[in-house]
Amino acid sequence: MSSIKFPSKFIPYERSVIKNMLIIMKNIPKAGAKALTIYNLLPTKIKLEDYIDALVCLYAIKAIKVNDSLIINANHHVD
Repeated sequence: MSSIKFPSKFIPYERSVIKNMLIIMKNIPKAGAKALTIYNLLPTKIKLEDYIDALVCLYAIKAIKVNDSLIINANHHVD
């Protein structure tokens, strides 16, 4: 079982969920995409468990939403 890695004096920002959240947000297409597609678009590979943790955090703070199995940036409006 893994725990979400928040930055602290033991976990630097570079290995934290916050950095992964920002990387993911920058790579979500405007029209949205499936989770696997977004994962494959990432310029820096993230461990799958860290990717899922970041998606959970993004969803919890309402930065992303899920619509018809697509992950959509909540700040983009798709008609």
